[in-house]
Amino acid sequence: MEVNNLDKLAKIVTTNILGKLDYKPEFKLNDKSCLILVPNIGLGFDDYYKYIIKNYPNYDLYLSSNLEFTQTHSVNNDKIKYLNYDIKNSEFIKILEAVNTIFILGLKISQMKALSVTDDLEDINHIILESVMVNKSVNILLNTNGLIFNKIVKTVKNIRNIGINVINIQQNAISKENSNVLISESYVLNLRENGLKSIILDKKQIITPLAKDKLRELKINVEYHKEEK
Repeated sequence: MEVNNLDKLAKIVTTNILGKLDYKPEFKLNDKSCLILVPNIGLGFDDYYKYIIKNYPNYDLYLSSNLEFTQTHSVNNDKIKYLNYDIKNSEFIKILEAVNTIFILGLKISQMKALSVTDDLEDINHIILESVMVNKSVNILLNTNGLIFNKIVKTVKNIRNIGINVINIQQNAISKENSNVLISESYVLNLRENGLKSIILDKKQIITPLAKDKLRELKINVEYHKEEK
């Protein structure tokens, strides 16, 4: 049999093959979507959640955790879609690939130390490092006091040097006890080292000109305590 039009034949064969395949279009999410990973049972989930919805309003939230988390925490929230944390779960992998913003809550100190030296032996660290390599915004949220934070500050700096944002939500505001503090450039830099993205000040506090410049440069939001009536 003589074939007069090879291009036509190739097109017919290709069309028939594709027609038999179970082809699905590329999985896409809302541009404003983020995945919240809870690899361990985390205390203070409500505080983390409040921080996320305040700083990422109108985002579609996907929460992925293990079975133990669901047994101790309530995830019955219309704004959050729950996913089982399992790298063999196809839905989890699809969401992980599609989102551009990822939050990790309740990471153990041992996991953070391994992460700081790019040890990806554990699944969660592998997910984190792989996400950074494909330029996703990866944010580790901590909820710890100053004493513990000072013990792990070197580990935190090493993680930040990899390109991962580490935020201690306890240090994202200046308490009223510090209302007499002069807000200087060095004060702002010190707070930024602790993951600061906003500060709450008393209206009587003074911000030096250099501190104002540094606040603008680092894109740190300044809020003021509302006066009690």
